[in-house]
Amino acid sequence: MLTPCYIFAQNSNINEVSPSSAFQKALEKVDLIASSDPKAALEQLTELSYRIAGQPLAEQMYYYKLLAEVHASNFQFESSLASAERGIELADKLKRPNILIAQLFNFRGFAHESLGDYSSAVKDYKHALGVAQSLNANKSIANSLINLGALYYLTDKFEQSLVMLNEALKITDQLDDEMRGYVNNELGNLYVKLNQNEQAQYYFQRSYDYYLLAEQKLSASNSLYNLSISLIRQEQYDLAVKRLHQVVAEAEEIEAYSLIFYTYLAISSVYEQKEDDNPEAAYEYLLKAEPYLTHLDHYQNPIRLAIDKAYILIKLERYQHALGVVTELERLLAKTQKEFVVNFQFDALRLKAKINFALENYQQAYLANRAYNDLYQSYSDKLNSSAIAELRLKYETQQVDLTNEILQSKKLLQETLLANTEQQASNSRYYLLLILIAVSLLAWLLVKLVYSHKTLLKINQTDILTGVPNRNFILKLAKQAYLYAQQNQQDLTLLVIDVDDFKAVSEELGHRAADKLLKTLAKQLKSSLRQADSFGRYGNEEFLAVLPKTSGQQAGDVVKRLQQALSALGKRTVSIGVVSYSSVERQPKLEFNQLLKLADERLFEAKRAGKNGVCYE
Repeated sequence: MLTPCYIFAQNSNINEVSPSSAFQKALEKVDLIASSDPKAALEQLTELSYRIAGQPLAEQMYYYKLLAEVHASNFQFESSLASAERGIELADKLKRPNILIAQLFNFRGFAHESLGDYSSAVKDYKHALGVAQSLNANKSIANSLINLGALYYLTDKFEQSLVMLNEALKITDQLDDEMRGYVNNELGNLYVKLNQNEQAQYYFQRSYDYYLLAEQKLSASNSLYNLSISLIRQEQYDLAVKRLHQVVAEAEEIEAYSLIFYTYLAISSVYEQKEDDNPEAAYEYLLKAEPYLTHLDHYQNPIRLAIDKAYILIKLERYQHALGVVTELERLLAKTQKEFVVNFQFDALRLKAKINFALENYQQAYLANRAYNDLYQSYSDKLNSSAIAELRLKYETQQVDLTNEILQSKKLLQETLLANTEQQASNSRYYLLLILIAVSLLAWLLVKLVYSHKTLLKINQTDILTGVPNRNFILKLAKQAYLYAQQNQQDLTLLVIDVDDFKAVSEELGHRAADKLLKTLAKQLKSSLRQADSFGRYGNEEFLAVLPKTSGQQAGDVVKRLQQALSALGKRTVSIGVVSYSSVERQPKLEFNQLLKLADERLFEAKRAGKNGVCYE
């Protein structure tokens, strides 16, 4: 299951433009309900859209500001982005600054942030802050500070986030309850990121209370939702479910269908995560969430729902149904730009492999697993290439600098020699010393260049996350060991090692915790092998160990040593597929890929038997 996300509040930014027409007054009426009843506000704005042509520039901007706000309240961030951009285009025609400009930049920034474009978001928030400060508009200043604070904690800049949010908190003391609710909600989100859940719950509760005083029901429900998610993180499941049902009741009252969708997902996750899990109930709440998808326009929501459904159907052993869901998932992924869904493609292939394996469609399971590894390799290569390109640029720049230093040294030496030709005899010792210094400098520079090249080569062979050989390099080492064993009629064993429940770690504790686990496991496993053995990252949560001069029986001792080493890490276990070159018929026609395929198949068998399993045959 995907861990439920926190909801980030959006402030209403009540307009500060003086009324000047019937159209303006109609917009002000919409503004009064934009946060509390976004559905009704959107209906009224749709009616007003037929009257916007020919209205004064500021009133058109006001209209698009409200439209951006209402779409954001309905979690329709693509639509919110388009509306804010239309308003900003109109702002270019203004002759002097207007507070609407700050509000539009804030809403465009929020849309960018919600769609994952943080760099564009921070630019918009800073632009909004600058405009608000030039107009001395405290409410918009506070709003921009809060938005920046939120973005900083999302990008792990916690000190900057705390500075921004505390500065905003001082300003909101002089403002209304709605703004106090807003800043307290974001402080709650910051303390969630800092893993201080009790402090987070304090701020979420304050936010909820302030929003109720301001009669901002939707924002209040959002804060209550965030409070519930914090309770889930502390495994206070019963209280969390009680609060989440309260959120549903409040959201139904104001027809906040998007919030209902996320709340049902959260309730489903509780029933899936509890120690006495109830997958039937978890699936029931996913089905309850499904009809509300029509009220959201973010491409990730139907994809995430399909992934959650498939995982729970596997738990329920409803494999054919799960396979149908995965087929629909693949259709959704095919409709979306590849760079946006690569993580979901990993899920789809992992699901496909699991389901086909359970249905005993082993060929299909193997193909899905191979496709998963190919995708991982492609993705890993892309990340490595980016890092290597950056490093190469650094070293090439360094080479240019060093070459210039060499040329400069040569030039200096040459000029010195030419300028002092008449004194060569008397200064021979001086020249000899100068030459020795220049030669030493050249030698040092060449050593530095060679070191740079070696470093670059090492990075090209190393997995960035774990520090062990990457897939390409460990496969190269494995094939070399195989050819050597074949030529010299020696034993060789391959171990394909898969981390048990890795997805659960990633979903429950986050990608950082999952990455940390992989680093720890890689270090522990590598240190448990012999000096002659090779070890590297083979897939996302898979490793490959190459044991030269090792029979199947001897490999059993190595496996035991690995399991003992992992026992020091607590509950973390691995499943292992073992294949020995000595246990299959030795013949020249036997390909390395066949040996590797056998190891993969035995890993499947080990995982099928349960956690911490090993399969030799």
